[in-house]
Amino acid sequence: MGSRLMDEMESLAAARGCEAIGLGVSHGNPRARALYERRGYDADAVEFLNEYAVVDRQGRSQTISDRSVYLVKRVHGKSAAGCTASRNEDSPRRALETWCR
Repeated sequence: MGSRLMDEMESLAAARGCEAIGLGVSHGNPRARALYERRGYDADAVEFLNEYAVVDRQGRSQTISDRSVYLVKRVHGKSAAGCTASRNEDSPRRALETWCR
């Protein structure tokens, strides 16, 4: 099911004119990263700390910090405004923010 969803998202990105599609994956999830790499996603050399809040069963909020890497796959759409970003951005943070739109 996951591969079918990814196929659909990649097709939609290409149809919208995007040149690439990307995703973040935790360093603690090597099986997922292996799947993405088999599907043609490559490390974009942007590592980041993914921080998010969760509420446990007792109603306590906790912040989770997860070291992650951003992976990119070219989908060969025609360039369209708002879909693509240069890989030569001025900083990894700026590149990540642009690719994640």
